[in-house]
Amino acid sequence: MSFGEVAPLASGGVFRSDRTPLSSRYSPEVRLDSFLESRKSAERETFSESRTLATLLHLLRNDKPLPEPLREISKPALSSILQLRLFGPTDSVLEARLDRYMKPMVEIGGFHGTIFFAKKGVACVRKAYGKADVTRGVDNTTTTRFQIASLTKAFTATAIMVLQEGTSSFPAEHADPTQQRLSVEDTIDKWLPGYPRGDEITIAQLMRHTSGVHNATGSSDWDDTVESSLDAVIDQFKDRPMEFEPGEQHKYNNFGYILLTKIIEVASGQKYGGFLQESVLGPLGMHNTDVVSYEETDLAVGHVVPDEEVEPSPTRAHMSCVQGGGCLGSTIEDMFLWDRELQRIYADPTYSGILSQESLAAMFEAGKEPDFRSGDPSSYGFGWHHFDEPKKMIAHTGRIPGFESEFSRFIDDDTTILFLMNSEPYENVMPNLVDIVYDRPTSLPRIPFESREPMTDALRAKHESYVGIYEFQRPDDGPAVKHEITMTDDKLYISINDSPPVRIRPESETRFFRKMYGWSFSFAVEPDGTVKGLTIKSPWQDTLVEARRV
Repeated sequence: MSFGEVAPLASGGVFRSDRTPLSSRYSPEVRLDSFLESRKSAERETFSESRTLATLLHLLRNDKPLPEPLREISKPALSSILQLRLFGPTDSVLEARLDRYMKPMVEIGGFHGTIFFAKKGVACVRKAYGKADVTRGVDNTTTTRFQIASLTKAFTATAIMVLQEGTSSFPAEHADPTQQRLSVEDTIDKWLPGYPRGDEITIAQLMRHTSGVHNATGSSDWDDTVESSLDAVIDQFKDRPMEFEPGEQHKYNNFGYILLTKIIEVASGQKYGGFLQESVLGPLGMHNTDVVSYEETDLAVGHVVPDEEVEPSPTRAHMSCVQGGGCLGSTIEDMFLWDRELQRIYADPTYSGILSQESLAAMFEAGKEPDFRSGDPSSYGFGWHHFDEPKKMIAHTGRIPGFESEFSRFIDDDTTILFLMNSEPYENVMPNLVDIVYDRPTSLPRIPFESREPMTDALRAKHESYVGIYEFQRPDDGPAVKHEITMTDDKLYISINDSPPVRIRPESETRFFRKMYGWSFSFAVEPDGTVKGLTIKSPWQDTLVEARRV
């Protein structure tokens, strides 16, 4: 039975007697309860209240016809009721703490995006800051869609686990009944016949980044700014040498998730986006999550800060290239529905969700392979990082030109923090958001102010003395980072490793700052006027770089 075929309100069975006051019997809350009861009776074991509420809210916001029993409710009233039922009440104290922290960040151009905090099943804070499109002056809202980049990997891994639990359709070449069930322990040649060394690489290794396949996105000839296709991307890079033997170590690898995209399509007989809609997104009511198309009008514009102004990103990654490694767009409200599903499956072994509790546990289990750089055991499971300290947590970050995202779920606390940004990050935002949620002291970014001292010959000579090259030796003994200070028209600029120079403005005689982001640059000057070095600090006054003059 579709929404349009719901039984009349009076037959919903929620009225206690004919003496119930008319205003109560037909209140918006009662009408909604009656509708939900009718849906539950019609759908039975497949009924999901959160999906139904999310679908109603989606219809309402997009001016689509509502089910007959709800059409007499005013749209503002219905919207308020649906949001309260779906997301829960706002924690005004926590929201105020977040606003206090975000205000200076927005002022220094450090954040355009959205944030949600969820505790015990309640989206207690949902906030939007900055612009969805700076050029057109469009504000971000809690319904703005963002590219979520590598947060997509968790959905791709979920699709693989759905197929493992029970594949529904297969192409003819997999007609043998013994070959029809996908397993994460399958070698990939079962699904990608002829793939080089495919008989040695497992699906699980692709998901855990331990396969050793060549990481195409790290290649000099990788170009995701040009439209391509799944098969073309795979064909271009599949014959490249392995980076290490399968299962030998852990190294983050986007190309592995491109291969998983193809495996999903072969095993399901559907396109990646279609299978996700059918098996994951649709059942959860995530109506605003799908493969990104740059033709859509509700997608935030990705921004960069080349110098002192926020601008649209000059490059855009085509989803036909990044595929299941980072092709989805979503909203914080849809991601809350995703968060709730993860918690229900984790906490309730009787819950019948998109995955079994056993499959979810397998996704959260970190691998043991040594990290290729540190040698420490991997923290990566299937599409998720897993950490036990200081609290048990699953997390992932995402980055694509003009966008940044991070999802952190503290499992035992049932607490989740998410931000979706459509601007370049300038600081690791998540630790401060965690402090805000757990009511720990949080330092605010320092807002610098430009000196008003007029330019004189003496001051000009002082500034000219800072011109030169400063080197910072990285702690991992990698190549030294070059910082070059130049001066043009009485203005100082800094370039890092030959990147385009950005202006730094004077705050005092020896201290300068970047207008956007608020980084400070202090020159170490000896009593005789010799400039010895350069210190770069974040807006929180954390020392980022101690560079010596060369």
